[in-house]
Amino acid sequence: MKRFAAIFLLCLSIWMFLSGPKFQEFVVACITSLIIANLTYKYVFSSKFEVTPYKIFSFIQFLIVWIIEEIKSCFSMSKKIITGVDEKNVGFVKVKIPFKSKFGNFLVFNGITLTPGTISVELDESKKIATIHSVDLKNAKNGYYKYVDALKGGFR
Repeated sequence: MKRFAAIFLLCLSIWMFLSGPKFQEFVVACITSLIIANLTYKYVFSSKFEVTPYKIFSFIQFLIVWIIEEIKSCFSMSKKIITGVDEKNVGFVKVKIPFKSKFGNFLVFNGITLTPGTISVELDESKKIATIHSVDLKNAKNGYYKYVDALKGGFR
């Protein structure tokens, strides 16, 4: 129940922060937050999950790295759109799944998927390997390692 309430309040507060204090927005935000919390509360936090200052620091560090990589990737994709994509540099990359924590892996691979030009295609937990597709293979691996290094220790 605590996990459900935490996810609900997190979704609701983000929604209200982004949309402003309007009654109609509040009603829609409540309904949407209830749906999201109901669908995700079993998966987002494990029963052993606890918030520590080190985890908060790791998460903030990850957000900073992710925002920088996002901006760099947007410029890179804009350049590729204008000049064309090098076909030799497009493809799939297999990387090791970095963490035992599902939440840590969730952050890393969603960070990759949200970065323009990359997408996490498959996570094979039995082999501990993930497949990423990218229009720039070198930068995809560099971004992956930067995300993992930012979260290292906090979400192992």
